[in-house]
Amino acid sequence: MSITWDGTVKADPVPIPLSSVENLPVAQAIHMIVTSIKPPYTLAIDDSGKAFKVYRSISNSFPGVDLLQALQDLSAATGVAIIPDPNVTGQVNVTFENASLDEALEMLLAGKPFVFKKMPLGYYLVAERGIYGRAFPEISETRRIRLNYTAAVRAKMLLSPVFAPYVQAEPSSTRDPNDQGNTLIVTAAPGMIDRIVEDIKKIDRYKRQVLLDARVVAMERGDLLNLGVEWGWPKIQAGLFTDRTADATTGLVNGGWPWGVQIGYTPDKTFTDSLLMALNLLQENSQADIIANPKVVAQDGRQAEMRVIQEEWFMMQSSQQNQFFYSNAQLQKIESGTVLTITPYIGDNNDIMLQMAVEVSDSIPKGRGSDLPIVTRRTARNAVTVKDGGTVAVGGLTENRSKTSEKRVPGLSSLPLVGKLLFTNKNNDKASREVAVFVTAHLVPEGTQVASKPLAPAAMAPGEPPAGDEFRPELEKVLASQNR
Repeated sequence: MSITWDGTVKADPVPIPLSSVENLPVAQAIHMIVTSIKPPYTLAIDDSGKAFKVYRSISNSFPGVDLLQALQDLSAATGVAIIPDPNVTGQVNVTFENASLDEALEMLLAGKPFVFKKMPLGYYLVAERGIYGRAFPEISETRRIRLNYTAAVRAKMLLSPVFAPYVQAEPSSTRDPNDQGNTLIVTAAPGMIDRIVEDIKKIDRYKRQVLLDARVVAMERGDLLNLGVEWGWPKIQAGLFTDRTADATTGLVNGGWPWGVQIGYTPDKTFTDSLLMALNLLQENSQADIIANPKVVAQDGRQAEMRVIQEEWFMMQSSQQNQFFYSNAQLQKIESGTVLTITPYIGDNNDIMLQMAVEVSDSIPKGRGSDLPIVTRRTARNAVTVKDGGTVAVGGLTENRSKTSEKRVPGLSSLPLVGKLLFTNKNNDKASREVAVFVTAHLVPEGTQVASKPLAPAAMAPGEPPAGDEFRPELEKVLASQNR
């Protein structure tokens, strides 16, 4: 409960004894006290019934009157000093009845670049609300706002240009990349500062999060070039293929083994469940290898990066020798692996748009005719919208490798005509690998923290009676033995 009053309330004596209101409700007691004074005061109660304001009501009319004259008349009627700064000018055309002093000043200054503030000495100061006003240091207030979810610089950029000059943002730290600045200092006139703070609260909102579950799958294509992998749009199914056949006469299904899987894209969770089963089957049959399975939680609109990198060091030697017959050599680090960059965007209908960039790379120690390593990089970018639990697939990252080996019988392999046919063996090995990336997106529910609760007492089994007095001697005996 709170009781406030404005400058119109004076130190008037109360004509009734306070004992007469001791047993009354608070609102009724205050009303009896303020109305017993002549002329009576007005009591205003807020909607909660716990905040009371006492003031002397004012009724007046100012049809086309100079603003300074209206402020002087209002000061004379209330007995409160109202001091305007030299820039206060204009005319007013307003009428009010049974208004408080604050309400009367608000109506007089409505639509004008002036505000008022009650000063500690009891008088009211009327001045320009702009930062270049002469009385702005006296009439302004300063508040410190700590942001929880938005950087201070970004929050200031999102404010209206009208309010931006009144806000100072803490800059990000040049030493700590995690310190993006989370403090705003607002200095503005009364009324305006409340509006600025409300706008900042609307900007600094909790950002929803997405759990990204990625799977990088490599499928050796050597003899499995026709693995049954199909990519299409807009309707793609997920399922297993098999060589099982049904007998036309009996209808019985003959035995067989799954030999392939059809992989594609659907925006819901149904495809995700089928995909996991299919990948597990391929992995068990040594037809696919899950290279990496990283998981990360990303905020809405913030980029997340998942890196599964292998670092290899190579000795790089210069092919040119100096005058002392020494060659230059240095170690060089080569990185290869999987880099997955994802930016999720959550829509109003809980749809998730994923902007993805995938890079799959590997390195070969030496290239043909050179000591330098060969690094192969396959990249892909796409943007797909899925629902909660849906999966995005990126495929077509194919790698073809060829290896040629030749074995010869010394001496005999150099015989003309028959040497290469009979005493030389040449093998050409070719292999192809298909790399696919599957990303499943799950919305993280808001407020997933589990509040700690006291443990409930264990319930007794049905029909089990509680312990009686016969249990007391045994308990005392046990406690006595422990205290020895």
